[in-house]
Amino acid sequence: MNEQGALSAEAGPDSAADNEAGFGVDADGVEVDFAGGGFYALRATVAAHAADLGADGPQLGNLLLVVTELATNAVRYGGGAGRLRLWRTGDLLWLRVIDDGPGIPDPMSVGTHEVPLTEAHGRGLWLVRRLCHDIQIETAATDPGRRGTTVTAAVRLPQPEHPHIPAESSGNGRSPLNESADRAAFPE
Repeated sequence: MNEQGALSAEAGPDSAADNEAGFGVDADGVEVDFAGGGFYALRATVAAHAADLGADGPQLGNLLLVVTELATNAVRYGGGAGRLRLWRTGDLLWLRVIDDGPGIPDPMSVGTHEVPLTEAHGRGLWLVRRLCHDIQIETAATDPGRRGTTVTAAVRLPQPEHPHIPAESSGNGRSPLNESADRAAFPE
C-alpha cells in the first residue's frame, strides 16, 4: 500500500468502465455477489480465478484472507451483502468489495493501528492494510454523493523465477556447488 492509502495509477477500472466492459481490465476476471451464508463459495470462486490469474502460495493465502475480511465487513456493517470484483493488471491482482452500508466514518485512519487482542472487533482492515500492496477506501460517510463503501485493494503476484541455468557437473547429476560442499564436509 502506498503511504497515503491511495491507489496507484494501476488501480484498474472506474465504475463506468466496470459496467460497460465487465469491469474492463481482464477477460479472466470475475464478479461475484455474496451474502453472509456464501463465504465458502466466494472463497472457492476467488481462489480458482486468482490461481488462473497467477496467484499461488502465500499470495493466494493472503488474497483469500483479504477477501474474507472485506466480505465479512460488508455483511456485518454494510447491509448484509456485497459484490466482489477480481482482476489482474501487470503484477498486481486487484479486488474490489462494494456494499450498501452507511460507510466508514474515517477511512484514512481505520485499520492503521493494531487493535489489542482484548477487543472483540477491529482487526479486519488492519490485516488488509498489512497484506495488500495498495488499498483505497471510498465511503458514503465522507462523500455524501456516494452510497455504501467501496474497498479496492491489490496483492502483488509472485515474480517469475529466473531461468534455470544448468550447473556444470562431473556427470554424477550433482552441481559443482554440491560437490565442493560434500568434499568440505566429507573429506576422503
